[in-house]
Amino acid sequence: MSEEEQLRQVAIAEVKERIRLGATSRDILTLLFVRLLELERPDWRIEMVSEDEIKLTRPNEESFSIFLPNLWVECEKEPEERLEICERRIQVLASDEEKDEVLVEQIVPLVRDSTYREFVKAEERELIAPHLVGDLWIVYAVDRPDSTEVLSAQDVARLKLDPVQLRQVSIDNLVGLLTDIQAEPYGKCFALSCENIIYAAGALLLDSIWDQLDALVDGDIVVGVPARDTVIFAGSDDAEALVELRAEVTYVVTTGHHLVSETLLRRTGGKWESFS
Repeated sequence: MSEEEQLRQVAIAEVKERIRLGATSRDILTLLFVRLLELERPDWRIEMVSEDEIKLTRPNEESFSIFLPNLWVECEKEPEERLEICERRIQVLASDEEKDEVLVEQIVPLVRDSTYREFVKAEERELIAPHLVGDLWIVYAVDRPDSTEVLSAQDVARLKLDPVQLRQVSIDNLVGLLTDIQAEPYGKCFALSCENIIYAAGALLLDSIWDQLDALVDGDIVVGVPARDTVIFAGSDDAEALVELRAEVTYVVTTGHHLVSETLLRRTGGKWESFS
């Protein structure tokens, strides 16, 4: 390794440590993230277009933008994972240079809150991030072996999918991921377990699952999805279980990771509605 490369690696390690320990404000995080980009991708041209947008140009003159509010929000929600979030962003950006085209079989629906929806370009949100219920949205994503990224409207057009088809193929793919779904006792409530648990929140979209689980509870199903891998439910007529459900959802939202929402949902007539 040349002396120049050794110095670059030392500088990268120092910036990463500062992100991990000291990137406590948006301004500091932005400066450190840009510096890490410069060090990790010295062949890219990096410009600050505005206080919340970075323009990147690859050696082949392909340009694209990073919108910093997305990065800020994600790091503020998961402060202990700031470094991992920044590293993942840069890794995904770099891998885009050699990324294969999106296949229909890779499209999955993520159930997320309105904050996550901001990761989608404003002009694409109606197609890529349609409303589900309350403060929850369906965000269509590409499930790759090394990353999960938001689907683009360009890929949808290339695959010739209309909104109805997009939803259906994503749900079909989700069914293939969420195998061996079971409802396990969780105090006075129940919790879903399944394969590929990181996609568990998407179970809200699988009507057949809830039709089967309805017999387990008194009244309508009331469900909480506080995190992407946590789905807890009880019956609307079971007062004690509802108290326990609310407490557990609040606990996960307060202490957990990869959060979704504190909102409870009630299933009535095969549809979800907000429950208070």
